[in-house]
Amino acid sequence: MPIQELNSVFALPSKGRVLIEANAGTGKTYTIQGLFLRLMVEHGLRADQILVVTFTRMATHELRSRITARLQDALDVLIHPDAQPDDPFLQEFTSWVVDRDSAVRRLRSALQDSSQFSIFTIHGFCQNILRDHPSHSEVGPEFEVIESDSSLKEVIEDWWRSFHDRTAGSEAGVFEASILQRLAKNTTELEKHVKPYLELRSVARLDPESSAFDPAAYLEEFFQVRKDMVEARKRDPDGVEALMRKWGTARHVDSRLRDLMPMFETLALPPSSDNESKLKYLKDVKEAHPFYDAVPRYLSLFEELGKYHSWLLLKTATEISESYDSRRVRSRELRYHDLLELARNSICSSNNAGLARSLRTVWPYALVDEFQDTDPLQFELFNTIYPEEGEPAAGSRAEPGGLFMIGDPKQSIYSFRGADIFTYLTARRSVSEAALYTLRRNFRSRGTLIEAVNRLMHRDSFMSKSIEYAPSQMGKSLPPFTIDGLEAKPIRITDVKMPDKANKNKVLSHVRVELAR
Repeated sequence: MPIQELNSVFALPSKGRVLIEANAGTGKTYTIQGLFLRLMVEHGLRADQILVVTFTRMATHELRSRITARLQDALDVLIHPDAQPDDPFLQEFTSWVVDRDSAVRRLRSALQDSSQFSIFTIHGFCQNILRDHPSHSEVGPEFEVIESDSSLKEVIEDWWRSFHDRTAGSEAGVFEASILQRLAKNTTELEKHVKPYLELRSVARLDPESSAFDPAAYLEEFFQVRKDMVEARKRDPDGVEALMRKWGTARHVDSRLRDLMPMFETLALPPSSDNESKLKYLKDVKEAHPFYDAVPRYLSLFEELGKYHSWLLLKTATEISESYDSRRVRSRELRYHDLLELARNSICSSNNAGLARSLRTVWPYALVDEFQDTDPLQFELFNTIYPEEGEPAAGSRAEPGGLFMIGDPKQSIYSFRGADIFTYLTARRSVSEAALYTLRRNFRSRGTLIEAVNRLMHRDSFMSKSIEYAPSQMGKSLPPFTIDGLEAKPIRITDVKMPDKANKNKVLSHVRVELAR
């Protein structure tokens, strides 16, 4: 999709959905400052009516400071019309403003208390929603946000005890418990298995019953075939062993008997799967016997055991999730991810259709920084509050608001926290071609480095063809970078071969020396 270079915030659409892709060092924060000021003055907004969301607390402090400074600079040039600002933005701003008196009043009002600016991390934004709109939330306003959470571990431990208690009274229950035990030997391992499912519930409903797989029918047949084999071996252990010796390879038969036969001593599956690859040798026996007659069907069912594993984990995660949600509401202790999930539930619930419109009335415009590090849950929030059509808030005579997304997909680095580059690409596709912009002039790096990176990178450098490398341009001339009095090469590439640990340590030592220089 073609993308146009942005050279002025005054060239941007003033409403709707806009995406600005910013190369490194191209003045992303500078652009956000200018856009904030423009929206305030152009639409007659208070500063707290513009929502600004970024990724870290430190970034919120920096943005608050930078935006405050920008508003002060703008006020200074308006009340001193004879001044000639050096800043190109301020030069453009003074010629752009139509009603200076109104702009001065609005800027003075905003600067009286910059702490009231609506600048949040995504978690702070969600916390604000839950506290300010408790009637739409699953929790009241008196909740506590906690850094770490032991309640999930406690819920899993309670579930684990309950599961083993309720499965201990029957052969089928023991069999089911043995299957789960193969997947997780303890609650710590179980937590590792169910956590991906618990994270998935943020974007999809957990519903084990919706699967095309029929666990009851499968388990009934698997259980019966295995029971037949266990009982057949108990009735005639010598016959089972004799046939294996007769048809098996002589030099391997003892080890195969030692590995395979204990697997059929009890109905429960053994906790270890180390010997399962040898089950195929049961097919070597070509004579009729109740034990070996069941082998083909058993092996066929055994190959499908993975489907039952997946279903059982989904069922387990669903039960744990429901228990965790119940405890979360009772305790009023929320993790950061809970804030996102509960805010999403509040905004996107069909019972709260008016909440998104209400939030859009409070914040007609939103500027979302570092948008490349968003995830499906976060985008769902913004996508609901600021729909693509830019529908105005109910009963409002004001112009529709807008969602301005600023980021760089090439710098998406927080996948370990759930950030999803494909969510960014989905958001990008929701923006019209006319509202796609890029910042390319790099004001941070020297021209030699910019040119070197442009040569090193190319449009197919990334895993998705939807992410292209747009060559940067030098924004301003900087003095050369020197080491030991000599101008340094912008990029040095060292081809390292590390066949052994000693060589690896030499390379690390070399890197440390180079960094110290």
